[in-house]
Amino acid sequence: MQEDLRRQNRRPSARLQPSNPPLAAGVAGEALAADSSVRTNRPAEAIGRIIRRDADDPFAPVGIRAGSLILYPELIQTLGASTNLDKIPGGEGGVFSETTISARLLSDWSHDEAELNSRLTFRRNFSGENRDDPEAAVDGRLRFDLDRVTTATLRGAVAYRREDVSELDPALRNSDRPEVLNASTSAQLQRGFGRLRVTATGTAAREAYFGLPSGSRDQSYTTLTAGLRTGYELSPALTPFIEGSVGWRLFDDSSNGGANDVERDSLLPSLRAGMALDLTEKLTGEIAAGYAWNLPDDPAAEATGTPTLDANLVWSPRRGTDVTFAARTAFDPDTTGQSTTTSYEGSIGLRHVLTARTDLTAALTAEYSDSTLPQADETTVTGETGITYWLNRTLAFTGLYSHQEVYAKSPGGDYSADTIRLGVKLQR
Repeated sequence: MQEDLRRQNRRPSARLQPSNPPLAAGVAGEALAADSSVRTNRPAEAIGRIIRRDADDPFAPVGIRAGSLILYPELIQTLGASTNLDKIPGGEGGVFSETTISARLLSDWSHDEAELNSRLTFRRNFSGENRDDPEAAVDGRLRFDLDRVTTATLRGAVAYRREDVSELDPALRNSDRPEVLNASTSAQLQRGFGRLRVTATGTAAREAYFGLPSGSRDQSYTTLTAGLRTGYELSPALTPFIEGSVGWRLFDDSSNGGANDVERDSLLPSLRAGMALDLTEKLTGEIAAGYAWNLPDDPAAEATGTPTLDANLVWSPRRGTDVTFAARTAFDPDTTGQSTTTSYEGSIGLRHVLTARTDLTAALTAEYSDSTLPQADETTVTGETGITYWLNRTLAFTGLYSHQEVYAKSPGGDYSADTIRLGVKLQR
């Protein structure tokens, strides 16, 4: 009887992966998922949450059942040391503590499906600049099967962080750090016509700044995007598709307020083609390439066009070894309204079950910020490797080492950081 109850409380591994990826291309401005490996938090840790152990594994999370829902909570407490605590040129080294609380709520319904992912991180430096760094992210998905060939999906995501004010204006380096709230909501309707799959998507994204220094220009804006995708199911495993979208980026204060007053609102059309993959336990996700444009309303501002790559793939070449690949292309508006930075982000990660009790993780991430302003380009490369050793199904010890290099075109903008973390992990 007890064994039957344990089986009922375990979820199939496929229901634990992958987590909620964005619906739209990066230029739509969707807030990233709580478990995204291209977020600024540790990609090696994100891999451990995206790729869960099989349900029959002795150290897989069991979850807490509440009716037709199952909650998977997790707590990671670490102490660390870094050669550059604030990750700035000439930054000081020191010691810090970090607490991360995350949870995933999954439905156990016969037809429709729902999930909610959350993550809260609080970091405190014990040396160098004494500042607190909270980060939070929540995302959710609700899918309805309207009939045999029609599904509707609603998604939402919210992310909170504190911004270095020097990223907005180097002259404000010593000012208090403003708070940034990213939020997005998406609605998708998909219908099948034989092997043809037609999907319409509407996305509303918001980036809001709070606590900006007195006299600085409001940087908050909203992005509205509508997209249409057509795919053809070659087989249940392979569905090539083409997709077009058009977006509008609208600033709360559309004027840049400078001597040469420039309207900052812009049009964001994009085209892309790709492949959705569902090779059971071997390869799942999608990858798409295309081209996007940032077309300012003001003819005095420079129009930008760029190739795009968006991907979210999970590959399992063999049992116990998993590889993730994520890529994202995004337009980040410049505060002057006279330029746009195109950000290319990519992450490749590896999780390997070395023994029944030991997981190894590694990740390599890269971000290239291509600005139309001279001397404003920047490249960031981060490598990480980690280990998790399970004492039992609930408790594990963790270790993580990372090295980051930042290469900036502006003089004196380069820096590096080496960081090591040791901690404990609790899960249910």
